[in-house]
Amino acid sequence: MNAEAAGILRRVEAFVRTHRLFTRGDTLVIACSGGPDSLTLLDMLSRFKDDYDLTLIAVYVHHGIRRAADREVAMVEQEAKRRQCLFVSRYIDVPKLAAATGRSVETAGREARYAIFKEIAVAAKAQAIAVAHQQNDQAETVLQHLLRGSGLAGLAGMRPKSGPIIRPLLALTRADVERYVSLVGLTPCEDETNSQLLYQRNRIRLELLPYLTQYNPAILADLNRLSDIARADEDCLELLAGRLYEAEVKLLKRGRALSRAVITAQPVALQRRLIRRLFQETRGSSRDISFAYTERIRELLDKPAGHAFEGQGLRVYTTAQDLCFIIAARGVKPVAAAVPAPVVIGGPGTYRFGRAVVHVRYSSVAPQETSHCLVRDGHACKGPLVLRGRQAGDTIALPGGTKSLKKYLNERQVPPEKRAAWPLLCQGHQVLWLCGLEASLTAAPQAATAAFIIFEFQEEDHA
Repeated sequence: MNAEAAGILRRVEAFVRTHRLFTRGDTLVIACSGGPDSLTLLDMLSRFKDDYDLTLIAVYVHHGIRRAADREVAMVEQEAKRRQCLFVSRYIDVPKLAAATGRSVETAGREARYAIFKEIAVAAKAQAIAVAHQQNDQAETVLQHLLRGSGLAGLAGMRPKSGPIIRPLLALTRADVERYVSLVGLTPCEDETNSQLLYQRNRIRLELLPYLTQYNPAILADLNRLSDIARADEDCLELLAGRLYEAEVKLLKRGRALSRAVITAQPVALQRRLIRRLFQETRGSSRDISFAYTERIRELLDKPAGHAFEGQGLRVYTTAQDLCFIIAARGVKPVAAAVPAPVVIGGPGTYRFGRAVVHVRYSSVAPQETSHCLVRDGHACKGPLVLRGRQAGDTIALPGGTKSLKKYLNERQVPPEKRAAWPLLCQGHQVLWLCGLEASLTAAPQAATAAFIIFEFQEEDHA
């Protein structure tokens, strides 16, 4: 390796150490599509392998969209094995999944891809999943959030480490990656969809960023610096708000309260965060609230006791001392719980859908089926299985015949506000399981069934 390539590699290693992305002896799953960024990531991590005693698993996910992917699977496998890395490939029909879940192809593909990475990481007991985002990707993310009207959290962009996800290449620009590819002689694949203006991300990369560069040639570096500053400020404000909330919160019968004097004594930024925390904790949800909702509640702080505001399933009111959040009283129409994004079941592992947790495993012996344990024929479960909320057209097969899910929920008198977010295990619009409530006859084991897929459901308590 020549001096210039070695210098680029050292920058990435310094970034890894600064952000403690992995440590000696770790197992890493590497998301590798064969493109310039991910092939660079694979090559660089393989060069760290001996010094850090790493176990590396390269994973290629075929989305069922591009014919070229058939060739790319073999190429990535060859590149992984050349570097003494393990290799895993998975196939998912993303267009079919997008149609079944009502998501865009882009969103469905991303969610399916990360579900597969996490499932493989769990199975391999990996410490992290390495993805190949670099500084140009970060700039595009910040712009995308800015265009949506983001707050500080959105401007923070992608973190070097977020849960199991690590991003070592945030130390580099796309130009750095391209230079490294040339210097070490890598031969990456090119995804032709990257040049299609159909996707907003591509339009930002191909049109908006070059246009902004005419006004500020350093826009890429400046957007990355903005991300770093916003991330540090966001973490600081969240820490301060969290400490203050834990010290001052008062538990009510149906909600929570904070002293009006305590809230108004804080800077506006902390006031808004405390209000959002009260909302989330009272609702028992990570769902955020709009800026307009937050400001409407802040207006109550200056009003006498007895003033109230209702919305989002909560009643917010003032007493002489406190700002109180409670669940809306009977007679106020309940607000449906926020529906989490659909989750693709990519194989054995643990999957989360809001508070619902589903553990999936295969077995040659079937356990006793209960309301919290579903057993199905492993060969009859065809097509992508998805953990999601209710959709129009859903049906369930029962001993008395197939009926619409809507009719079934009416008959079981499931409260309307709980229906949209009730966790369902589905094949297309066929409901296999209303988790914890009812199993359908679809893919039920037969006398000759020898391979079983087992789903175990539990519901997490709120923190």
